[in-house]
Amino acid sequence: MNITKQLPMFFLALALIVFVSCTGELDWKDVKYPCSNAKPCAEGFTCSGGYCVSDTQDGGIPNGPYRPAVRKPKIAFLYSGPVGDFGWTWSHEQGRLHLKKLGYETTFAGPVSTKDAPNQIEDFVKQGFNVIVGTSYDFLVPMLSKASKYPDLNFFECSGFESGKNLGSYFGRLYQIEWLAGMIAGSMTKTGRVGFIATQPIPEVVRHLNAFAAGVQVGFQKNPNKDKLKKAVVVVKWIYNW
Repeated sequence: MNITKQLPMFFLALALIVFVSCTGELDWKDVKYPCSNAKPCAEGFTCSGGYCVSDTQDGGIPNGPYRPAVRKPKIAFLYSGPVGDFGWTWSHEQGRLHLKKLGYETTFAGPVSTKDAPNQIEDFVKQGFNVIVGTSYDFLVPMLSKASKYPDLNFFECSGFESGKNLGSYFGRLYQIEWLAGMIAGSMTKTGRVGFIATQPIPEVVRHLNAFAAGVQVGFQKNPNKDKLKKAVVVVKWIYNW
């Protein structure tokens, strides 16, 4: 993907909550997630002294049994585009570099095609990496396959819509931006018809489309031509490509 999307500092949160419902065998205890009134902690954590701390008395996994950590995470990233794209892959690279600064061993490979992804994942496994992050929806099938093959490893898929004991999914709240874009479009349309170019018919894109359409309806209420136009509709064009 070369879409310019700025993911929040996701991997700060990753260092605290990734796969807490999975094997629980990775040691994230040394990672600190900064917090403030503007940046609250995730559910199960409380902001104390500028950092998120577990609500559980034993410092274990929130809302679940404590599982002793036995190994330190070694994280490998599978990139679909070049690191220097200043967009999708670049944003993930910033997260990887942050983890590296925290003292975690990381690596990446990319650009990697969907066809080559299985072999690259195998290479990560041979190198001893125990957390593998697929940064594109395009990697979902090979990630599902390898997660099943290696139940003792942890896998994380961006924009995935399937999960398992050792496979999780993540994504930024980009629907909020889409809603704002729709609100602006709805308030400005002079024809009552707003266009939306949709990429692939997957949950990520459908979610964004719905948010955009909802924003259009809100924005249309402030449109100076509202009484004349009567209503606003969203015209969708699917291109089946990124």
